[in-house]
Amino acid sequence: MQKQVISLLAIMGVLTVLAGYALGGGKIIAHDPVMARENGTYYLFCTGWGISAWSSPDMVNWTKEEPVFSKTPEWA
Repeated sequence: MQKQVISLLAIMGVLTVLAGYALGGGKIIAHDPVMARENGTYYLFCTGWGISAWSSPDMVNWTKEEPVFSKTPEWA
């Protein structure tokens, strides 16, 4: 009985996570994030390889953009 309860709880946990991603589109993992707004569009930049970038019209639905740098600059 205990094994069945644990299995059921594990399945419910996995389904909860999957439902969260389906509703929210997943999470953006950003180190040292910076946000800017230009002409009604929000831009999110974060440190890492090439300086990652995302854009959004509403801060809910995000689109991954090309990184700021295509290769690491010499000064970095």
